Amino acid sequence: MRSRAIKELVAIFTFLALSAAFQLGSKSGVKAGETISPEKFAELSDHGSISLISVDRIKSADHINPGCPQTALSEMDRIDISSDGCRLEPGRASNFARLAAGKKIMLNSASAPEFEIIPGIGARRAEQIIELRAGLGGFKSLDDLERLKWFSPKMRKEIELFFAISE
Repeated sequence: MRSRAIKELVAIFTFLALSAAFQLGSKSGVKAGETISPEKFAELSDHGSISLISVDRIKSADHINPGCPQTALSEMDRIDISSDGCRLEPGRASNFARLAAGKKIMLNSASAPEFEIIPGIGARRAEQIIELRAGLGGFKSLDDLERLKWFSPKMRKEIELFFAISE
């Protein structure tokens, strides 16, 4: 199970590296010392097909589909287009979309397989984290994880690389 999670993580980071290389290559006219602001993304679910869209390029949900609300898009919004219509969910991008966009996974909504990307966390420990989260009604800080007997300072550093409580 862990090797599958590692393979998926490698695929995601490969996608991120290629995306960054493309974005840097597509920026022309940048002067020395000038900074490039990172591109901001929203998640688009179009009849089950998931993709990231640039909120810098597509400013409003109705630019994607005329049936969507004429609402400005913000980073990590989710647009869901289905046979039932179009729904905009502000700030509700999935953890997969967050990771693909270079953001951290939200600890309070992470699934067991998402926890398993951390070395030393397998299915059993992932379920223990989810049970602790449910018992606490959500994590207030990473310190809450110290209630798990096996949680170490090294593991905390690993979790801090991929997970966050809030933006």
